[in-house]
Amino acid sequence: MSEDGIGQGDTPITASEAVRLRTPTGEEQDRLHRHARLKLPLSDGQFQLLDLDGLDLSGAVFVKCDFSRASFNGCLLDDATFLQCRMAGANFAHISRLQDVQFVECDLCFASFQGAAVKDSYFIETETLHADFSSAAGDAVYFVKSPLANTRFDGMRFENSVFVMCDTANVSFAEAQFHRAAFLDCKMATVSLQGASFDTVLFAEADLSRRDFSNQAMVRLVMTKGSLHGADFSGADLTGAILCGIDLENAQFGGAKAQMAVFAGSRLNGANFEQADLEMANFSDASLNAVRFNQARLDQVSFANAHMPAAILDGTSLSFCDFSHARADTASFASARFHYTRFHRANWDGALFAGSSGTTVPTDERLAVAEAYDPAKVHETGKPAA
Repeated sequence: MSEDGIGQGDTPITASEAVRLRTPTGEEQDRLHRHARLKLPLSDGQFQLLDLDGLDLSGAVFVKCDFSRASFNGCLLDDATFLQCRMAGANFAHISRLQDVQFVECDLCFASFQGAAVKDSYFIETETLHADFSSAAGDAVYFVKSPLANTRFDGMRFENSVFVMCDTANVSFAEAQFHRAAFLDCKMATVSLQGASFDTVLFAEADLSRRDFSNQAMVRLVMTKGSLHGADFSGADLTGAILCGIDLENAQFGGAKAQMAVFAGSRLNGANFEQADLEMANFSDASLNAVRFNQARLDQVSFANAHMPAAILDGTSLSFCDFSHARADTASFASARFHYTRFHRANWDGALFAGSSGTTVPTDERLAVAEAYDPAKVHETGKPAA
């Protein structure tokens, strides 16, 4: 706990406490303005509960200063730096421009950025527990190795923003909007993403197993080295998503829109894609044991080298689909509609085709010979090796 009684477990400033804010003395104003104007670091300043409205602190550098419960409303902070400052309960709410500001190793627990416009700013190894960014706008905002537990980002708009190695336990991004954002090696097991929308967002090494993303917009979502085991994407928009090499077993995609999505190399055993629109999607090298594609649109989809025994593709549209080298033994294609659907060297032993219709392209024998060709088994003379 800090000397003024503010700690991580205390409550933030309330409306009734706002009257306790004090106006800076002339000496304090002169000191703040002088250091900001000359860009000289100001160290160990005591500015608790200070009302900084109207002050121009652009370019200022504060080192180990105490701004606990201070109000920055109406303050200019362009290009300001706060290093190891105590700012618990500070109020940045509704600031119209918080640009090029750096918070490094600071305490921003219970701070309010509600409705603020934050741009090109960094929160580096800064404790932001229980802070409030609700309805804020963030453009090129970076959170790096910062504890964010119990912080609210509800309804915040993120552009070009990145979270790196942050503890996001119980963080809420409900109804937030992400456009060109990334979460890199963040702990997200208890994060709330309810109602959030994603456009060109990267999740790296994130565990989002059994999360409910139903009916959410997740266009061009990218995930690497993570888990979406049992996640629910029913009715979601995953157009252009890239979900390669990850665990998607038992995930639900019923009625989802996933045109041009890439699931190459992922484990999708037991997943459900019933009535999904998967036109031009890519399932090459994926594990698709007992996956349900009933009534799905699968035109121009690649299942090349996929392992899909007992998959159910009943009533699907399979125009120009590619099952080259796929293992589709015991799969069901009942009432499927084929149109130049390619089955080059596919294994369909025991597969069911009752009621199916259309045209298929069988194994290309010349290509099969070429694929079997092994230069290591041929002498320079062109004769087979003994």
